[in-house]
Amino acid sequence: MGTTVEESIRAHFERYPVPNQSLIIAAVSGGQDSLALLVGLAGLRGEFGFTLRAAHLQHGQRPEESAREVVQLRKWCRDMDAEFDVGRIDVPALAKERGESLEMAGRTARYEFFYRLAAEHAAWGIATGHTLDDQAETVLLRVISGTGLSGLSGIAPERVVEPPESPVPVRLFRPILQVTRAETGRFCAERGLTPFVDSTNENSRYPRNRIRAVLLPLLEREFNPSIREALARLAELAAGDNDVLERIARGTPDIEACSENRWRVDRDELAGFPLALQRRIVRRWLTQAGIDIGYGNVEGVLAVCEGTRGIVHLEGGVEARLEGVYLTLVRHGAETPVPSFELPLTIPGVTETPGGRLTAESTDMRGVPSDPHTAILANGGEPWSVRNRRNGDRIRPIGLDGSRKVADILTDRKVPLSVRDSLPLVLCGGRIAWIPGIAVDEAFRVEPDTPEVLRVKFEPR
Repeated sequence: MGTTVEESIRAHFERYPVPNQSLIIAAVSGGQDSLALLVGLAGLRGEFGFTLRAAHLQHGQRPEESAREVVQLRKWCRDMDAEFDVGRIDVPALAKERGESLEMAGRTARYEFFYRLAAEHAAWGIATGHTLDDQAETVLLRVISGTGLSGLSGIAPERVVEPPESPVPVRLFRPILQVTRAETGRFCAERGLTPFVDSTNENSRYPRNRIRAVLLPLLEREFNPSIREALARLAELAAGDNDVLERIARGTPDIEACSENRWRVDRDELAGFPLALQRRIVRRWLTQAGIDIGYGNVEGVLAVCEGTRGIVHLEGGVEARLEGVYLTLVRHGAETPVPSFELPLTIPGVTETPGGRLTAESTDMRGVPSDPHTAILANGGEPWSVRNRRNGDRIRPIGLDGSRKVADILTDRKVPLSVRDSLPLVLCGGRIAWIPGIAVDEAFRVEPDTPEVLRVKFEPR
């Protein structure tokens, strides 16, 4: 015999304690699962010290049936001494307005309704009647659609959400997730309750309904009589592994938000993590930018990091690209032109520019630094300055016979256009001595007998 409704609810509250005198809102459709949830919660109120109210949303699809269901739900709640809230919405109209399926629009409308009620009544949490069968269907649906470890985790037993409908976070929990649909049916029958049957659950146009009616019975009959339990167990194991990886990923350096339209991460630092963590870091990054975290977007960003793709265009006008040592997300069209600038280079000290910070000091160092963003330059004795590029700028990189246009060098090095105009060039006596991260002019090469040497470090924004 499987887990009973009472056993599952009791085990859930032992794992996730509910504070005394807290209010729980039970989401009820009137079907056997949500009805079993409501009755089970009502029976355990005294043991765990919480108060209870039920919430039901009419979808505007079966008006006559729905009206009768509300009357019966109200009676059941009165018999259980539970407050009852009902809402009404035209889901078909909402689906058309939002360009969503009826199933998606209905789900969204239900949760928006529950979140508003939770905020209105200062509820501790919202309980839904998801069962082990729902878990199995969810895992299969995600496998068929394509998913990773987080998708295999299925429905979480409990999670905290921050919906716009509520000024405070809301706890969403599923206390009968270990109970089979067969058990909720038995539970209701033993108490003389006749649950409602939603005719839309028989509609084969919905993938979940086909999984429920066709695929799961086939797998159960031909492959594994306990396939539902096996899929639920897979979700539980995947959730545990996923949680560990998420905790590790959260311990990695945060993505730097340079502005509301630009985010960046050190390319080498990202590449130094195992691929599984790279994917999680990128997903977190895309989430911050409001981008879908689907497989294609994540792998596209990683391809830019690896250098196998130059630029990847994502949704919403956002693109991923390399900018020097950084892997950057930029919202297209959101960047403002960089005005011309020219500043004296502070020696010793820090010079702030639109493209980044320059730190300069006199030094007795010799040789070539291992960091491309640090240069050791011969001090020509002339005034040092910093400015962005101008038409006609030229430099003679060390080792070349002649000079080259700065614009051509930046193009050859695939420096993004957005970076070129803000990149600070270091000059001495009006001559370009260093393009940070790219080239030092031959005239500023440091020899063993060079009398004065300058060390300049560039930190891009």
